[in-house]
Amino acid sequence: MADNNRSATQTEQAPQNPATEGKKPSFSLEKLRKNCFKLFNVSGSTFDGATYKLKQNKEYSVEKVKQTIEEWLKKPIKGKKEEK
Repeated sequence: MADNNRSATQTEQAPQNPATEGKKPSFSLEKLRKNCFKLFNVSGSTFDGATYKLKQNKEYSVEKVKQTIEEWLKKPIKGKKEEK
């Protein structure tokens, strides 16, 4: 009966493996693209533009792709003249 009284944090914590500790989960670009609006609040075309230099056969963390998208969005548009 004492086992039923465990707090949610005790039961939800997964055992920590020293070999994987500190590693962030990584996903294929295809999987990240399928969920790009939920994860990054961007359209598929924005995701494609921001990640076109990334290798398609490699896996990336959500944080890495988010950083890549944010940096891409900050870049000026080539060929567009600045308004005065």
